[in-house]
Amino acid sequence: MLHSRREIVAGLGAAAVVPDTPRDFGGLAGQSHLRLGRSGPVAARLETSVDFLLIYYGAAWCGPCRIFMPTLKAAYPSLAGGRHRTEVVYVGDDNSHAATLDYASQTGMPWLIAPHAMARRSRFLSRLRGRSLPGMVLLNRNGGIETTSWARPDDSRPYQALERILAKVR
Repeated sequence: MLHSRREIVAGLGAAAVVPDTPRDFGGLAGQSHLRLGRSGPVAARLETSVDFLLIYYGAAWCGPCRIFMPTLKAAYPSLAGGRHRTEVVYVGDDNSHAATLDYASQTGMPWLIAPHAMARRSRFLSRLRGRSLPGMVLLNRNGGIETTSWARPDDSRPYQALERILAKVR
């Protein structure tokens, strides 16, 4: 069962309180992102026609992120092509934009990639994340939290969260 927004925010603490944002996924729909093309990263935008946005937090240096990546990648067609169309945006916690793009390229990420500067400066993105990686937050079109992988700020459970998310969007 999906957790309520109130339960999630209570579990993450006051630092994670996120106001509802109308139909722009917390401003992410208006931002320029990247997507891997045949010859490297290309500019891309989040389509506002999607029903849900899955924000995936990870890093190249994170062993559990590298282990989880194939599972999320295998689930992506079900997310993107499900009954409730879902897009993924990767938010890297690497030290540089180049490291984020290298990791995206090595793993063949098919989804959007938040530019490094956005990942570092966005108050919205930082309020949603817990302290452990990998982590995920599923947002609805109004910016409300549907579910998260963080049971507590320092305890992310991405496999369980992905099962809840797939059940929701299929």
